[in-house]
Formats: sequence, C-alpha cells, structure tokens
Amino acid sequence: MTTKTENTEFGIFLMVHSPNPILVCKADSAIAYVNPAFEKLTGFRAVELIGANAPYPWWLPEKIDKTHRRSGGKRQRDPILSVELGRYHRP
Repeated sequence: MTTKTENTEFGIFLMVHSPNPILVCKADSAIAYVNPAFEKLTGFRAVELIGANAPYPWWLPEKIDKTHRRSGGKRQRDPILSVELGRYHRP
C-alpha cells in the first residue's frame, strides 16, 4: 500500500517530467507552479511567474482586456486561453 507522501511525491514527479505544459493556480488566480514544459513553451521562467495574477504575461496584449473581462478577473477553464498561449512565446 502506498502512503500519502509517496502519492504526493509521485504526482510531483509526473508534473516536473511531463512533456505537456502544466500550470497550477491558487483560488485567487495566483500562479503556484509551472513545469519545465510550460517554461519552454512560453519562454518565461518559473521564478518570473510564481505569484503572478491575471492578466498573465503570456496573454496576448491586444486581447488582455477581453480575456480578463470574460474571466471576471478570476481563473477559468477556457480552451481559448490555451489556444492563445500556444500562439505566444516571449520575444
């Protein structure tokens, strides 16, 4: 039988080593974690993003008002944000 600690460690291992970008936010929209794949996709380092609130730095500048307004200034699950993220890489 696995312990809660072992399960937590395994979950962390999966997030760190996932080839897919992973972003974890707190209830107030503050970024709590980004994995290396997320850093690679956006060009932002985790230390630059941890603690940041919406609007996030990778949101397209011309769409920040619309995206933030649509989300009510809060975290949301919206596939459009994923598409916009996929198009943006830090210059």
